Amino acid sequence: MSDHIAIGALAVSIVSAVIAGLALYQSHKAYVSSECPQLQLDEWNLTPIGVATELSISKIKNVGQGPAINVRPELSPVSNIDAGVSMTANNPLHLIAPADEKRVEWKGVFYWRNQLQDLILTLTYDDQDGNEYKLLLDLRAFSNTNFQHEGENLAPGLNLKSRRVENSVKKKGLFTKINPKHL
Repeated sequence: MSDHIAIGALAVSIVSAVIAGLALYQSHKAYVSSECPQLQLDEWNLTPIGVATELSISKIKNVGQGPAINVRPELSPVSNIDAGVSMTANNPLHLIAPADEKRVEWKGVFYWRNQLQDLILTLTYDDQDGNEYKLLLDLRAFSNTNFQHEGENLAPGLNLKSRRVENSVKKKGLFTKINPKHL
């Protein structure tokens, strides 16, 4: 009988440890997500330039609870068949505080393939704890603005099909990469 009591006590201890571990994990997850930067882009524009089209973005906002550090944009085609896509960030962001918005001059250029062009705009940035985030915006550009396309309209001829943030990855030595003169 004492063996049954010992096994029962061990089972209760294991269940209690698992419940405590889950509670700690949920608490940590809530803390981390409450401190995350969340970025939104605004003032989109498509401008024809010869046989290509320029995609420009003029404003970025941090609607999250933590600062976004070293924000880097990248524009890429959805498939490898779509060539001729590039992105420049004339004023990359070193820091954008919570509830702050900044003017940017981000420009991407792409060449039309048929009348639709699917693009991915990726914003890579870090938080104050060294976690790296990737905000992926699935975009559809279309040359005929008379037709209705799926997604949220960002500008004439440009829709947002989907938005997602990839999980963060802890990096070492983040603060050695930040130049104090940019803070």
